[in-house]
Parts: sequence; C-alpha cells; structure tokens
Amino acid sequence: MSTLQVIPFISDNTVPLILQRVDGELTQQGYVPLKARRLGYEASASDTPCYQGMTQAEYKNGVYMIKWQLQPLSTSTDSSLDVEMAHIKQLQRLSVLNQSLMPYQFIKVSTIQIQDEWWQLSGLVMPYFEQGSIKDYLVTQSLTELQKLQLILSVAKSIASLHQAGWIHGDIKLSNFLMAMPKHKRPDAASDWQVVMIDLAYAQAIDRPLFDDSSVINNSLNNSVNDKAALSVMQNHPRGTAAYLAPECWQGQPVSVQSDIYAFGIMLYEMLVGSRPFTVAKAQDLRHSSRLWAVAHCQTPVPLLPSQYQHWQSLIDRLLTKHSQQRPNSMDCVIEVLEQAQYAL
Repeated sequence: MSTLQVIPFISDNTVPLILQRVDGELTQQGYVPLKARRLGYEASASDTPCYQGMTQAEYKNGVYMIKWQLQPLSTSTDSSLDVEMAHIKQLQRLSVLNQSLMPYQFIKVSTIQIQDEWWQLSGLVMPYFEQGSIKDYLVTQSLTELQKLQLILSVAKSIASLHQAGWIHGDIKLSNFLMAMPKHKRPDAASDWQVVMIDLAYAQAIDRPLFDDSSVINNSLNNSVNDKAALSVMQNHPRGTAAYLAPECWQGQPVSVQSDIYAFGIMLYEMLVGSRPFTVAKAQDLRHSSRLWAVAHCQTPVPLLPSQYQHWQSLIDRLLTKHSQQRPNSMDCVIEVLEQAQYAL
C-alpha cells in the first residue's frame, strides 16, 4: 500500500519547477490555474515516486479543482489516483449514480520534462464547490436538528445508490461529501442542498471484496469488549480512515456494505454531537496509532448521546455495534428510520 505525504514547499527545490511545468501544461489544455491547494508525493512499495497535487483553475467561465499526478514514464505501478480514476470511469457508466456521484472529467494525458527526466501528467477534474465538504460547512454553520437530518438523509441516499449499483465506498466520512446550495433557494432549506460523494480510491465492487491482509488483530477482539490482552500487534494500518473503520476491518476482514454502514453511524453521531464517538490520544508512530484505534473501535462501548439527542441512541447503537451481522442489512433500512424521524420533528 502506498502512502501520500505532503511536501513542504520551502524544503524541496524541485517543487516550484513541478508547479510551473504542471501549470504550463494545464494552460495548454485551456485551464487557467489560480491556486495550488496541495502538493504531495506517493511512494509505492517499489519506492517509485508519484507527485500528486490539487490545483484550482478556471475553465470556460467555470471554476474547477484539478486532482493531478506526475509519474515517471517508466513506472509500472498503479498509484491511488490511477485506481480512483479507473473506479470513476466504471461508475460513470451507471445511470443510478448520476445524482450522487461527482460529475468528474479528466485532463488530457500528456508528458512533461523536468530536469532531464520525462514524466506523465494525468488527473481528474471536478467542479469547485464553494461550501466545501459537509465537514467544512459544519465548522462555520450552526444547523438545527432538522437541517442536520436533511443533510444526513442526502448522504444516506448517496451511499444507498452506490450500494444499489453494486459498489462499496470504503472511506465514508464527512469530508468525502461535498455540498452546494442551489441558487434562488432558501439557504435554510437543507433538503435543497446538493450533496455529492468524492474520493473513490478505496471503492470496491460488492461481489469482488478485497481482503486487507495488512492488519493482524486477533479475532477474539470481537468476542469481548473488555479483554484488552486479546489485542495482537498491529503490523500496518488497514485501508481507509482510522476514525471511521469498522471493528472487522481491524481484524483483516474486507470492507463491506456493513462497514460502510458503520462509518455512516460515525458520521451521524458526529453531525449530531459535533465530535466523533471514538477518539484516541496522539501516537508517536503509525503502529501505536493503529493499536489505539483498533482498541477504540473493537472494545470501547458506544457512548451515550447528549440528552437532547437521546431519541437517536437506538439507531446509533445499531449502526455502531461491534458485530457486523447485527447492523442494519442495508442503507435502505437506515433511510426508512431517518425518514420516519424527519416526519416526527
């Protein structure tokens, strides 16, 4: 598994040259680069470098975000962005996802010379969402319970449509859902907000689950929430975002509909309360961090909601149960409960 690391702009003399070359090529393709949002590199198991960046740009009177990568022409290893773009191209063929999937486009694949070496530039293009992600929006806005419910319903329906199309997202979290307010609509009408899912690098077809052999947590964790001695040594971090990973993912099991549902439960709790149900202390290294998160998800009981949200406790408990088979069978079941709650508010 490769790891994306952020490059400090002041510590690498090649960074300005990379940005200059990429901006020049994007300009040739008709884009007007406005701002570099991020630059990092991804090193594969074979240590092949892959520079990845985010650039905000104008194109035909619209503003877009371009997620791009530079790879040596000689590379034979797929990066996380290669995988994500392949997933997107498959999912774009499914009409059921037209409303919930970001309307991605792709830049023209081209070659760039940097310091006597030839690199391949590729990437995807997405509309710029001014409000950003739901996570960004909640930092600056105070929503009523009904507005929160309407937003989370939109998220639930997006996930359900992905599952109905035969796919698992694998990295459900607030920052992976962007939102926009339609023009000429009341800003307080949360039901009118457009919500789209992004970041499909960990997506998988439901009928082709990939076992994650990077974690070696003993299965006995699933049998007792108090037996901390049952925790084996974590070799590596499982795929996904630690704060949202279901217990079974820490035990080497593949992501599934139920692990997406678990992550949705984390999101629901986070939207209601303003913080996640499980947190860990800052660790010195990835192995220690993984161990702490595994204990949190596999052993820590689901916390009680504040008194004003106690009517959500039953659903939260079902979504976050340690045993995947005890969670709701599908997102459709979750949506039914959410819609009933909406009518009651």
